[in-house]
Amino acid sequence: MDRDRKKCVYQTLRKSDTLPSLPQVLLQVIETCEKEDVHLSELSALIRKDPAISSRLLKLVNSAAFGVKNRFVSLDQAVVYLGVETIKNITVTASVYQVFGSLKNSECFSLPVFWWHSLTTAVYARRIAEKTNYANLEEAYLAGLLNNLGELLLWMNFPGEYTAVWQEQPSSSQQLCALEEERIGINHCEAGAWLIRHWKLGSFLADAILYHHTALEQVQGGFPLVRIIRLATCCNRYEQQGLDGLYKAGEQLLGFHSGEIDDLRAGVEEEVVETAKTLGVKVKPPTEKRTEAEPVLCSDDGKLQELVKNYSLLNGFSASLLQARSRDEQLQAVEQALVLLFDCEKIIFFLRDFEQDQLRACCSNSNIYSKEIHDLTISLQQNDSMLVRVLNEGKVKKIGQDDEVRGLADLQLMESLGRDGTLYVPMKVHNKGVGLIVLGLEENREGKNPVEHDSDLLKLLAAQAAMSLYLGEVKRTQEQKIQEARLETAAMTAARVVHEVNNPLGIIRNYLKVVELKLSDESPVLKELAILDGEISRIARIVQKLDTFSTPAFGSCQPLDINKLLGGFLAVLSKSFLYSSLVRIYFQPAQNLPEIVSDGELVKQVVLNLVKNAVEAVGADGSVWVATAHTLVNGPRIEITVRDDGPGIGEKELAHIFDPFFSSKGKGHSGLGLAIVSSLVKELSGSVNCKSKPGKGSEFIVSLPLVNRSTANGTL
Repeated sequence: MDRDRKKCVYQTLRKSDTLPSLPQVLLQVIETCEKEDVHLSELSALIRKDPAISSRLLKLVNSAAFGVKNRFVSLDQAVVYLGVETIKNITVTASVYQVFGSLKNSECFSLPVFWWHSLTTAVYARRIAEKTNYANLEEAYLAGLLNNLGELLLWMNFPGEYTAVWQEQPSSSQQLCALEEERIGINHCEAGAWLIRHWKLGSFLADAILYHHTALEQVQGGFPLVRIIRLATCCNRYEQQGLDGLYKAGEQLLGFHSGEIDDLRAGVEEEVVETAKTLGVKVKPPTEKRTEAEPVLCSDDGKLQELVKNYSLLNGFSASLLQARSRDEQLQAVEQALVLLFDCEKIIFFLRDFEQDQLRACCSNSNIYSKEIHDLTISLQQNDSMLVRVLNEGKVKKIGQDDEVRGLADLQLMESLGRDGTLYVPMKVHNKGVGLIVLGLEENREGKNPVEHDSDLLKLLAAQAAMSLYLGEVKRTQEQKIQEARLETAAMTAARVVHEVNNPLGIIRNYLKVVELKLSDESPVLKELAILDGEISRIARIVQKLDTFSTPAFGSCQPLDINKLLGGFLAVLSKSFLYSSLVRIYFQPAQNLPEIVSDGELVKQVVLNLVKNAVEAVGADGSVWVATAHTLVNGPRIEITVRDDGPGIGEKELAHIFDPFFSSKGKGHSGLGLAIVSSLVKELSGSVNCKSKPGKGSEFIVSLPLVNRSTANGTL
């Protein structure tokens, strides 16, 4: 009967959601992640040892935050997909959750006293191991530290029964074990040993914990670690048998005389206090006679623990934000943190566009909503929108299914995101709203929502996300200003070069013409002069590029059919001498494209430079595609995309492709083509971006407003 009861208890523990993670595995995973030459197979093998981390990792990789098409069932595949840094953050977060997540205030179990006993036994165990020349001092210390882990495990999983145990105020460890068996079915020694075996830390360590309250006569013939931990337990709780009993135990277990026992006990309390301070663990010495235990935490301690927990949980998230190199990586880091910490998979961001005075929806490219929200914007003048109201008020707001929703956008968000409602979380920097996070709510089996349950942690996460995104935007704005300054400087330099070079070029050309007239038609020197004239013409063309860069020639602003303009232009361009190779140019016009009011000559110059750049990149037998599209991102606009199947552009080069005089093509290239494109697009009140990866070609996207306000207003 007792055996069946114990079997049921172990099954309950095995299925427990509060089963702690394996400390050794956590340390090994973090240590492995720190290696420069980390092998993912080694990392996968480590993680597989811990079910809590394994399940959390698989849950994260299969969540909507990653947008995977096929569900991962293999841990090895998940490790490869997530990468080292993400795995490290999951591990750190999981470890903190295991420590803090399940511990609540209790009137019958004092956590500071528990840690006092654990650290004291650990200190004694290491001292005894040193004295007996035991080979593995850290194993002895770990066994001492974990010797009462079973108490924690039973308290976390059987709180009602364990409360009844302590209410009977057991006067000795043996009586405590007997009451545990009576109320629960196993004692804390058995529970702790079971957990150690579950963690696969070794049978000797498990035995040391299993027998740490067993009668001395039964363990005196056991292996050294069992006897070391048994004596360490006696030293820790010597008041139960008195000093004479402790001296007897030392003699019986390890042959220590009373003087050696006294040496062991000297300075232990001071070492425990110092160790606790180093580890940041709150400890409290027990009273001489253990009566009803104090609550685990007073209210101030509870707030402190909650604060420490929150900052600890966000530690890995903060590291991901710091390492993010683009806004997409920043958004992905926030999404992963929301999945990991709150089990929230439906996430959309609305970031404030200060220039356009609107909120613009966005998310990472891996988010399942990335395509659906591409053109979604909300004017900040739309006061009936909950998005605008929450941004202005700066307070978290929940909209339930039964709540009245006035804004159409809010209604659409609820239908798309929230089976159980939506949560609007404002992001603020220096009390200024910079955006919102909108979360779809889903209740768990207990009818609770993890996001609402821990609002303080959510606010901390939103604050960190806001600061990171804000600083990223400031950085991009600053880089844009630097780019504009470089362009202006380059333009001034180009203008000066054009002025200085044109004069001597004209003189040389005129002089050569004079010489040519003096020669007869049969003179062999004429061929040499023709070569010189060709080189001078090449110099003139280079100077003409500089002239275009410094003082671009503007036509008039007028309504343009972009498809018609580019169709005819590309047809002529593809037959020109520039494309006598086998390069194929394809035009993909969008249907029902609206007209734009802009400068057609500048548009053709932009496309010419981009196509020429693409042709030079793909080589003799490549392909170039020019496409048009209509978009509502940042207002109604026309997009012109020039894409090639060339070698692509490296990450370092990609950051400088629009810089004047920067070229990755080697000698013979001025490095002005894309700088000219950037300058011309700016004059057209548009923007140009590039997407490229080595080996996968390049794609340049030119975005133009339907009305070029600067030229239309005659300001140029």
